[in-house]
Amino acid sequence: HISRFHPDYKFYNYAPTDTEVLRKAFKLGRSAGLNYIYLGNVREGNDTYCPNCHKLLIERYFYDIQNFKLKDGFCPFCRRKIDGVFCQAR
Repeated sequence: HISRFHPDYKFYNYAPTDTEVLRKAFKLGRSAGLNYIYLGNVREGNDTYCPNCHKLLIERYFYDIQNFKLKDGFCPFCRRKIDGVFCQAR
């Protein structure tokens, strides 16, 4: 999880992290082999894709899940096991 710094409390005189820096860190993580890497405190890079077929599995808007396509912890498109602990919302 790569979170963007944003000025708050006693740090108002500092600039927020440039989104290009976050994108670069995201690409570096992907190239290093991380399958599940996310950006935080920005509106992009929050979704989960299958590392095998690259289909969208979990769509998020900040912390809210908008669309959840996993079936019993597997990608419904290629059946690859997706790492994590998943449960149905009650």
